[in-house]
Amino acid sequence: MSPLDYQAICNVVAALGSLVDHRDWPGLKALFAADVLVDYTSLFGGEPTRQSGASLVDGWAAFLPANFHATEHLIGVPLVEVAGGHATARAAVTAWHWVGDALAGPSERWVVGGHYHFDLVRNDERWLISAMRLEARWQEGRPPSV
Repeated sequence: MSPLDYQAICNVVAALGSLVDHRDWPGLKALFAADVLVDYTSLFGGEPTRQSGASLVDGWAAFLPANFHATEHLIGVPLVEVAGGHATARAAVTAWHWVGDALAGPSERWVVGGHYHFDLVRNDERWLISAMRLEARWQEGRPPSV
């Protein structure tokens, strides 16, 4: 694996959390392949879904601001493996979700911890997320009704 590939993949993983928290939906859409397999079953049950990257981000854009005043996703340095034009990355994650404005006073929060598993594909000179799975290990508080 080249150092440039490693850095580019680490940047994609880091950008995911930062862009979600800043609610930069166009920036987030640029991180995903056209078709993405998404698996949050360890947290919400159900089945993994295949959808467009744009549809995934549109869903987050509707859900997160409607349910949370703020979020903070801390994604650790990923363990990366590259094989040609495909890569995998695995990183620890802790995600805080505040229902009220925590700067203004007490606020309800929902915290989730675990690991993200990503599959990425090279598209020209960029790496794009083609699959993501959350392996939830713990949570505090209650998520909003999904």
